[in-house]
Amino acid sequence: MRIVVSTWGTYGDLHPVLGLCAGLRQRGHHLGIATCPLYKERVEALGYEFHPLRPDLPDPKDIHDLARRVMDPRTGTKTMLTDVLLPSLRDMDEDLHTACKDADLLISHSLVFPSPIVAERLGIPFFSMVLQPIVFCSAYDPPIPPGVTKLIGKPMPPPGVMAPLLTFAKYRTRRWVKAVDALRSEYHLQKGGHPLFDGQFSPDLTLALFSPQLGSPQPDWPEHVVQPGFLFHDHLEGGEAAGWSADVQAFLDAGPEPILFTLGTSAVFAAGDFFKQSAWAAYRAGHRSILLVGRLPDGQKELEGLPPGALAVPYAPHSMIMPKCSLVVHQGGAGTTAQAMRAGKPQLVVPFAHDQPDNAHRVVKAGLGAWRPRRRCKGMGYTRLLQSLMTDDVIKATARRIGEIVSAENGVSGACDAIESAFATYQTKHKK
Repeated sequence: MRIVVSTWGTYGDLHPVLGLCAGLRQRGHHLGIATCPLYKERVEALGYEFHPLRPDLPDPKDIHDLARRVMDPRTGTKTMLTDVLLPSLRDMDEDLHTACKDADLLISHSLVFPSPIVAERLGIPFFSMVLQPIVFCSAYDPPIPPGVTKLIGKPMPPPGVMAPLLTFAKYRTRRWVKAVDALRSEYHLQKGGHPLFDGQFSPDLTLALFSPQLGSPQPDWPEHVVQPGFLFHDHLEGGEAAGWSADVQAFLDAGPEPILFTLGTSAVFAAGDFFKQSAWAAYRAGHRSILLVGRLPDGQKELEGLPPGALAVPYAPHSMIMPKCSLVVHQGGAGTTAQAMRAGKPQLVVPFAHDQPDNAHRVVKAGLGAWRPRRRCKGMGYTRLLQSLMTDDVIKATARRIGEIVSAENGVSGACDAIESAFATYQTKHKK
């Protein structure tokens, strides 16, 4: 079977696709990956057929301004949609159509809006992927909207109250994605559902690619959802260990487990003084720290003004570094949250935008840690919070228990089983 898998976004969006493709390739399928041109070298190095999918992401050295805009807590999600993705909708549609011309199946990420359109035009099945619980917008498991951090950790309204609120949200945001409706109309296709809500789900298979420990199935999830769990990719495999630095290993060997501070691959470009303040908070708490600072702004060779016992490096694979740390402080992205859960470590989530407040809410609900607003990541209050998380035996035990559960899940195998089964069902249903 020739399968095209499409995704758009950061490494948190790319890595699950690479994990899925590795499993499908082992089963003898031919894989093509349609994603941002920035990832061409990485995808081809792993032996996959690459298809460029516009819009491209800026080179990391030029991304700081865009990151600040799309990571704005209040306006970031709308900015990403209306200023970045949707103006390039026709380019994305053209690229994806080209990639899928000889495909038997298209599997696609939530933000690749033309996917149902391309599949319908080509007459091939389309399966959808969901990387985080917020995408399902369940009235039974209410999401925390982007930017509404005051609700994190609080009891949420019952389904009877949430359902009309979610209906109103669909109405208010429909105009954001009117370009998708216009594109369907141009191809003389029937109007689909809301692209940010029900319109993104496949009628045949939706893969919920997160653990039930983060979000469990709900009565109002769409039909034909299979939840195999997280898909991980950045383990030691060939060139995938390239980011592991000898300096990091030497630092880890030189003392007790440090606190890890990371902001993933997007919020890291809007970090401000987060890393410096965090390193000093850890120092005041009596702990060493590792800071994954990404690419620094031009002209800045290293992060200056750090206390003793702090190491700043651009990157280290989360699957390798997190198990060697005592506490993980992160932005709450889906991929980073998944890695911290699997590592079995207490977490402090510092959400910026998009799904991050909702993921922070779920971390708190699960008893895995706490959250803190970005603006309050400084001073003695921050230090005291780090100290309390480091000494909370209940949180430590909960993190270890859930880490064992997540580690035992086999998301790649479950996802591959679901794809092959749903494809066989589709063929039988559409057999002429």
